[in-house]
Amino acid sequence: ALQIHERGALLRISGRALVAGLDPAVADRQRRQLISRLQGLGVPLNILAGSLSAPRPGRFIILLAEFEHSQQTFFSVGELGKPPEMLANEAAQTLM
Repeated sequence: ALQIHERGALLRISGRALVAGLDPAVADRQRRQLISRLQGLGVPLNILAGSLSAPRPGRFIILLAEFEHSQQTFFSVGELGKPPEMLANEAAQTLM
């Protein structure tokens, strides 16, 4: 069985801020807020905004944090009435 006692130092963060059936500018707002919140960690960031087709509108964020000894994925889903920046803040806080 795999046993990791320490994840090691954070090396980089990549991710996607995505929308479905919404204005692509919403995904870009999420992306900009994520970068604003995560840039203080001092690691390379590769956060892209995008849109996809889906039967219903929605938005979400997927982040991948790469560490020396492991990787961890973080996933946040938007809710009706929650601003894109708040969703980005919650995703960033979960990672931090």
